[in-house]
Amino acid sequence: MSRDRLLGKSSEELRTLARETRQQLFRLRMQHAVGQLPKTHEIRAARRALARALTRLNAARPGEEKRP
Repeated sequence: MSRDRLLGKSSEELRTLARETRQQLFRLRMQHAVGQLPKTHEIRAARRALARALTRLNAARPGEEKRP
């Protein structure tokens, strides 16, 4: 999912998207481990989609203290 599509989502939608992407990433890793994943680039795409969602979710929380 692109950055522009994430900008209009609420925090709850971003949390749901992150949860679903984590589940998808788990399934992809398991398929890869048993040799049933023909498109291995999907793992990388899922990791990046998860990172984008989490980055946008963390940026959506202004006023909270940032950890060093």
